[in-house]
Formats: sequence, C-alpha cells, structure tokens
Amino acid sequence: MNARATDPAACGKIVILIFLVFCMTGCFPPSFLNFEGEFTITTSTSPPATITLSLVHVSAGHVRLAVTSNFTAYNATVYRNGFVCGNVDLSANGPTEFVDTNFSGGGQYSYRVEGLFLYSGWVKSNLLTVAVPGTSGNDNVADNVAAPAYLQATPLDNSVQLAWEAVSGASSYNVYLGTSPGVTRENGTKHPDRTSPATIPGLANGTPYYFVVTSVNGSGTTESAPSPEVSAMPRPPDVVLSLPSEGILDNLNAPVGLPFDGDSAWLYEIYGGHLRRIDLSTGAQSLLATVAPGGNGGAIAADGAHIYFATWSTIFRVGKDGSNLTEFSRTTDTRFIVPLATGIFVKHGQAGISMITLDGAGMTDFYVRPPLSSGFGGGMVADSTKLYWTDTYQGTVNRKALAGGPVVTMVSGANHPDDLLLDADTLYFSTDDGIKAIPSAGGAVTSITSRRGYMEKAGSSLYVANDSTLSRVNLADGSVTVLVTGIQSWCKPAVADNHVYWLDSGSQYGSHYGSLSRIAR
Repeated sequence: MNARATDPAACGKIVILIFLVFCMTGCFPPSFLNFEGEFTITTSTSPPATITLSLVHVSAGHVRLAVTSNFTAYNATVYRNGFVCGNVDLSANGPTEFVDTNFSGGGQYSYRVEGLFLYSGWVKSNLLTVAVPGTSGNDNVADNVAAPAYLQATPLDNSVQLAWEAVSGASSYNVYLGTSPGVTRENGTKHPDRTSPATIPGLANGTPYYFVVTSVNGSGTTESAPSPEVSAMPRPPDVVLSLPSEGILDNLNAPVGLPFDGDSAWLYEIYGGHLRRIDLSTGAQSLLATVAPGGNGGAIAADGAHIYFATWSTIFRVGKDGSNLTEFSRTTDTRFIVPLATGIFVKHGQAGISMITLDGAGMTDFYVRPPLSSGFGGGMVADSTKLYWTDTYQGTVNRKALAGGPVVTMVSGANHPDDLLLDADTLYFSTDDGIKAIPSAGGAVTSITSRRGYMEKAGSSLYVANDSTLSRVNLADGSVTVLVTGIQSWCKPAVADNHVYWLDSGSQYGSHYGSLSRIAR
C-alpha cells in the first residue's frame, strides 16, 4: 500500500478508530501493523482525556458525586473500594452526577471512575475518599482513613512485593503477614511504616504467605480496617531451557484451539474455515469439516461426542469423527463456548453470556453485561453448579449459579484478567501482573507467578503459552521453567503424556502462516 496522509488530524483519528475497533472486538489480524510502502501519520494534538471526580453531598447511606470529563466516554464504570458499583454516561457536556446508596454503615469509602476514550484509550479518574456517617448521624469519621484498595502481591526470590493505591489522608501504611488465611492486625506479623510498593524480604521460597495492609492517618492516631487479603508464594529465578521442538502442522490460517480429550486435539482455522483433528500419539491430522469463513471471530470447544466451533455469526456442531456437520445456532461475536449437560453457554464479545438449548433451537440470556464502552474479553469455565468468567476491562472475576441467581464478584480491581482454568476447587486466572488463584468458593487471591498467558494443568504443573514463551510453572514451589521462546500463541496448550502442543498464530494476512508444534514435557 502506497499512500501519504494529507490531513494529520484526520489520519490520526482514522488509525486510532481502527485500532479501537479491534480492541473492542478482541481481534487483531496478524497483519494489522504490517504496512508496505510509505504511510505518513501525524497524531492529533488534542489534549489528553481526563476524568475528574468530586463530592457533591454525603449523608448517612447516601453519596452524591460529580463526574467531569473533557472527552466523550459512554457508560464509564464507577468503582467503590475496588468493586464495580455502577456506570455513568459521560457523553453530556458538563458534570454528570452519580448517586451511590448501595451500602450500609458509616466509614471511609474510596471511589474511582474509569472509561474508554476515542483518542486517549483507557483513562482513570482521581481516587476520591469519602467519609460517610453512620445511620445514627453522629459517627465521628473525621480522623478515619480508608483501607487500601487494589492490593497486589508479586512473588519474587525469597520475597514478595506488595503494591496498592495511595489513600487520601494516610501518612503511612502497615503490612501484616501470616502463613495461613485470615490475617488480622492481631495475629499477623507487623511491618510498620511502609509505602507502596513495599518489598517484604526474608521469606521462604515455596511457602504461601498471606497479606493485608492498613492505612494510618496523618497524626498517626488512627489505623484503618485491613485491606482485602492477598497471597503470594516466593519462588526462585526462572530457568530457561534450550530444548528442540518439533513442527507438526504448517500453513494454518489463523488457528484457534486446542480442546483435548486425552487422545486427540482439535483446531479451527478462522480465515480458512477448516476444522482439523490431530492424533497426539502419532501426530497424524485429518480435515474434518470446512465452512465458509465468517469475519474475525472464532471459538472452539468439545464435549463427549461433539465439537462446537464458531465463526463471527454462526456456531457449528459436528461429531468428533467429522460426521453430521450442522449449523447449530446463529449467534454474533461468539468468543467462548462451554458445553454442559444443561445447555451450551456462549460468551459474546460485547453483550454478555447466553445459554443455548442442547438441540440448538432456543437461546436465553444468562448474564447481560452493563452497556460499557469497552469490549468484554476474558475467559469462561464451569463446574457442575456454577459458571465462572472474567471481564478484562472491568477487572473482575465473577461467578453465577447455573440454576440462576445473582452474579457474585469474586475478584475486583485485577489488571486485565483474561484466561481462566478451573482445577478441583481452585480457579486460576491470568492477568497482566501474572497468574493468580482463588478458591472457587471465594477467598484470598494468591499470586502464583509473574508469567501470564493461556493455561493448561497437568499434575502439579501449569503450562502457560503467550505471545513470547511457553513455560512450565511448578505449583509446589512456584518455580518457572521456560521451555520455548520466540512463539506467538493466543490459546491454551494441549498437554499429552509425553509432549506439550501449542499453536502459533498467523494467517494469510500476516508475514507468516500459523503452525502447530510440540516439545517434550
């Protein structure tokens, strides 16, 4: 392509708009940044987007905030103490009010608003701490300080680094740690007068530690309630191996997969429309089905008898041997498919989660996502009674009973949570800060490793594939062994008895095609 931009502002807007479209759909064609020839871009000189949060009124059980932005962000998200508490439309000129009454009791509450702007990307407001009187109306909260929010723990060699957001009115912070869940000011080992980030040394590799942090007010006379508890297991430095890998399939056109049943794995080529089965004991592959490719969307999953795979607008079902290919359901922007005995659950790129009846004839809403200005993103898994999912742009890990009921936010304030893995009663989730775990029933978040990516578990190890490496994480001591470098993978690996298989992304639109490779475990 040979072109030259003549209108700097217009060209900047066009490129950014295209970029945000791909952000919100979650699809980046591999050739998106592979321009050929001459293309001159001058970015817009518009000021950066800002969101300003201020207090209008506070009384017992009632907080009214004013939210002001200098750019348009529809349905920005409001957080209270790190949890989503509502949305606010920032499309109007001037301040927009947000009223919060969904809490009880007096104390300190921290608010923040986050929104996606066309020219500036994801923007956060200031953190506003509000002293709310109790229902009696005479609580003395003037000297109180809020508990720290967004506490993060990063495992290091014989140490853990903690980070949290500054609290208005706090002059210092106290860290409390223990080796069992349920750390309090009374039973935890105190590390006083810390600031964020704080590194806690002298810890044993392979031992889980649990942390809470409190705020201390300016005069040093009042200590806040503890933050939410987090956990991390110190680990030794990464080990990088130089093992040979073996190519199994080449010239794959944007492959996604690999659901695995112990003998075979399946992949779907988004831009080729091909469904393939690979015998992992021999490496032999067969083409099971071909459909008309449909846009950039793609998802694949397996149950006991079928493979489900999706184009942008259609979910297909086929027998594991390639028999009885049918158009199972018409859906838009399907990103994840979870087949269960009660129905087929699908996660859409924007709208939420739907359940399709086993015959494909009916579809109902299971979770309707708030109308936010960002894509859904994230992963989805299930056990026998509950469905779990992450919301990348809201920073949450959620669950809901398959039989219905309220949505439970298990984790909030996470840094772009993405892939999910459920093993027994433990839920693993990947974030920009690394892989973390939480009991499926809820509880403290444990930081496993600073590695991030798409996960599969075998024995006591996690195998993690991302846009640069394939790694093995030893869950017993947190140690990391890098098996392969220089890869580009966007889906879970498949772990067989003797090998680990992974897909390299790539397509007809990129500089190379995709491939399937393996390496000895």
